[in-house]
Amino acid sequence: MSNFLRRLFKRLTTSKSKPSPFLRPPQLTYLEERINPVTITVDTTSDAVGHTGTSLRDAIITANSTLADDTIVFSVTGTITLDSVLKSLPTIAAASSAGTLTITGPGSSSLTISGLDGGNANRNFNIFNIASGGNLTISGVTVSGAKTSGYGGAFKNSGTLSINNSTLSGNTSANDGGAVQNYGGASVTINNSTLSGNIANQGGAVQNGGSVTITNSTLSGNIAAVRGGAIVNNGTVTLANSTIFGNSTTTLSSRGGGINNNSGTFTITNSTLSGNSAAVSGGGIYNGATLSIANTIIANNTSSGGADFSGYSPSLISPATALSNLVTQANLSSWATTKTSAEINLGPLQDNGGPTFTQALLPGSVAIAAGNSTLSNASPINGLDQRGFSRITSDIGAYAVSNLIKVTTTADTVNSTDGVTSLREAIALANTTAGDDQISFNFASGTSPYTITLSSALPTIVNAATAVTGGTAGPLTITGPGSSSLIISGLDGG
Repeated sequence: MSNFLRRLFKRLTTSKSKPSPFLRPPQLTYLEERINPVTITVDTTSDAVGHTGTSLRDAIITANSTLADDTIVFSVTGTITLDSVLKSLPTIAAASSAGTLTITGPGSSSLTISGLDGGNANRNFNIFNIASGGNLTISGVTVSGAKTSGYGGAFKNSGTLSINNSTLSGNTSANDGGAVQNYGGASVTINNSTLSGNIANQGGAVQNGGSVTITNSTLSGNIAAVRGGAIVNNGTVTLANSTIFGNSTTTLSSRGGGINNNSGTFTITNSTLSGNSAAVSGGGIYNGATLSIANTIIANNTSSGGADFSGYSPSLISPATALSNLVTQANLSSWATTKTSAEINLGPLQDNGGPTFTQALLPGSVAIAAGNSTLSNASPINGLDQRGFSRITSDIGAYAVSNLIKVTTTADTVNSTDGVTSLREAIALANTTAGDDQISFNFASGTSPYTITLSSALPTIVNAATAVTGGTAGPLTITGPGSSSLIISGLDGG
């Protein structure tokens, strides 16, 4: 019988005659078309052999074994320390065989994925590897403590990688890409994230050979021996609404304390580069290839050759002019305007609201209202600054003097390091910020209707005429998403 069916199938599918509408060849239905997305819950922080429950390693293995697009979520918080025997997490497989993978953490202050291995100085592995064709989106986590003699301490990417609302810190690569190594043909998107304290030979935070887009993020305190304390580029990089602060290169031949555009194309819009250092040249930026720039501050960097900038002169992004960029180094007038540190008047790197640290423009800064509004209102800036606040005027740099404050959590907390803004924090900020203030709501998690349960009375709204730094406090407007969508409750658990 089985041989008969094979002959029948072959005859039906190879016949040159017109098939009868009543007798069609058997059709094969691909399994992929009938697969639904799968959610996998990690319920243990253990990565040890013999653990109980579902570990992150287990979840990735499961995701790699299905054709579906998978999402990994967590019912636990704390630190997942990778096992020193098992080492790196399983490589994220190609989407063609395993679908895409989304890892959604509870928040970068709530969950850390660590390669620290108890501080073992001899550990030698990175954390995430994405295969060619692999597709990983990760958010709400801290990835730290990796140490590898290879490439890419936190992430080694040969596919497609998206990092959102996360922290990559304290990772080390003896080669390139302390936090992220992105190979040719691969792509990385980094948004609303912090990359800090990572170390590598080149690209303390990021080494790029493919395509990288960084928005609304801060890269600080990263170190490279040779090139690019924060970023070294050999592909295509777009940097927008971001802060590059306090990064360095250390060897006597090093260049590009903040950025080393070694080859390829680099575009910078509405960003702030400050406090970076290089031994030889380009404390802020060393440009050896094609660089386009607008609405950007490069100030207070140090190097023996070109404190803020060295290398080939960049092109201005049309319709920007040299007035749209500010530097503290002389003789860059073809594309930037030289001002003193006091005139630019940058604040320290700190929590100024929003998910990442920024450097505020202090009162009287020449950067205020000096940028090109056509560019700052267009994509990828879209009229917002790094914090997500509206650009009331077109200010140069990542930070804008803006009075739109977004509440991003229903928790009634005051914590400058948790990466979210509570209603209580928003009112306190409005009370101390000059000008008219607006508070709106954009919660990072949960579903409507939302409830903010107060532990005590909210801060008193100060008199609009109260003197604050830069003027008076001004009136406050709080705009909610609707009475059926948000409740501000004094019930306090009853």
